[in-house]
Amino acid sequence: MKRREFLKTGAAAGRLTASEGFEYAFNHIARKDGVCVGIYAQKAIDQIRQNATYTETLTPR
Repeated sequence: MKRREFLKTGAAAGRLTASEGFEYAFNHIARKDGVCVGIYAQKAIDQIRQNATYTETLTPR
């Protein structure tokens, strides 16, 4: 998916799943870049754990 197509999906509005967002991000950034992820406070621990799993799964070692 190209950047323009991605932006049209409304990712910031939650129209992509978390895994789709992480996959897109890690496929389109340089190794030295970072990703900033928002977390819903009431589910913070589960979301942090899930975000770490996505990162570990989608990034090369």
